[in-house]
Amino acid sequence: MIYGIADVRIPTMASALAMMIVAIIPLYFVILHLRSMILKCLDDAGAFLSEKTMAMHSQFVKMLTLQCVVPPAVFLLTMVPNELEHYDVVRHPLVEAMINVLACLSTLLSPLIVLFHIVPYRRCEIQY
Repeated sequence: MIYGIADVRIPTMASALAMMIVAIIPLYFVILHLRSMILKCLDDAGAFLSEKTMAMHSQFVKMLTLQCVVPPAVFLLTMVPNELEHYDVVRHPLVEAMINVLACLSTLLSPLIVLFHIVPYRRCEIQY
């Protein structure tokens, strides 16, 4: 495979990057706002829900919060080697490969978060 870093000073590349970055940031704030609304709703309905139901809702909220935090964290981790390559600080095939490996972390971590935080999925034994 041949990897490379495109020059982001080209107007088409700069506008594409700006749209990807600018469009996604408000979405995370909306998700965090909805999370706070869910927590408030759970607190209001706490008297009517059983302990198991409250625990399950708590697990779901933790899972959704982590799933919300992972993509921006992975994005920042991906930006570091990308910027090192772009400004010619480091030029190595391993660093170029790390950009793609780190970019795939988000899709890898999402199902692992679900499996770890949802107790019935954790307890399920896989039958081959």
